[in-house]
Amino acid sequence: MNRLAIFSSYWKQFPSRPITLLEIMREFIAYNIYQWDSLIEKLMEETKKPLGTLLTKREAKRIQILFSGIIENQCEQLGWTDAEIRLRNLLLSLNFKLLRKLPTAESVNNDLHELQMAIYNELSARKFVMIEKEKANFFEQKNLFGKQAGKAFPSAKDEIQSAGNCLAVDLNTAAVFHLMRVAELGMRALARNLKIKVKRNTIDSANWTEIIKNIGDATAERWKKLPKSKQGRRKAVEFLKFCEVAADELNVFKEIWRNNTMHAGLPYNEHEAHGVFIRVRDFMQRLSTKVSETNN
Repeated sequence: MNRLAIFSSYWKQFPSRPITLLEIMREFIAYNIYQWDSLIEKLMEETKKPLGTLLTKREAKRIQILFSGIIENQCEQLGWTDAEIRLRNLLLSLNFKLLRKLPTAESVNNDLHELQMAIYNELSARKFVMIEKEKANFFEQKNLFGKQAGKAFPSAKDEIQSAGNCLAVDLNTAAVFHLMRVAELGMRALARNLKIKVKRNTIDSANWTEIIKNIGDATAERWKKLPKSKQGRRKAVEFLKFCEVAADELNVFKEIWRNNTMHAGLPYNEHEAHGVFIRVRDFMQRLSTKVSETNN
């Protein structure tokens, strides 16, 4: 009652949304399938007869009616190809008017068993992941870092959403990996805002160490060229202090989490990953008040 389930999509893409257990039951017509299984079990018992015993016309017609129409259509609707084929084989064997002979109880029993196994196989092929109620709010959220951060850093939206999805399903080290990619996008946006130049590379290809150093150098140079007006000077000082703090925080990200993640260090547990999420979220929210990818 307190959990959500993720339905694995046909093309193996990450599911577009979480669906409830009720929706899963509706998707798979769960009550109907339970009835099918009960019906098959009952008919398998009824067709346990001595070898070579033929079904009567009445018995064949009854089984034919029970399985025709709704069950056949629902197998097709669910995309259960193997179960649909097994069911059609069963119905064909029962069509004594077309075949001009009655089936043996043994052959019908065998067809029923194969149909049951096909249904079980179809159900076994569907995989579900249960999300704890407390983590459901991380899953497939488009604005986990807030609307302002999302607007300022549109290139980070997919990474932020992926980080949330990983937290929701306890892929904690993967969550930290995506969060470091988010921080990196913020770092590169800040570097562009400061118009830094990197040797032999572009801002997109330079490594963290090089960019952070250049952010520090660019900030130091700007301290030497403060505006003369009081208002301009105050605004410039505020921004440069912000840049210094941002560079220090990026260096912490690099030394503690980014390098460990990229170089296959120790895995992260739930509490560590959630702590990194909060730290990166707060960093990107603060950064969005001063820097934007669209205004560089």
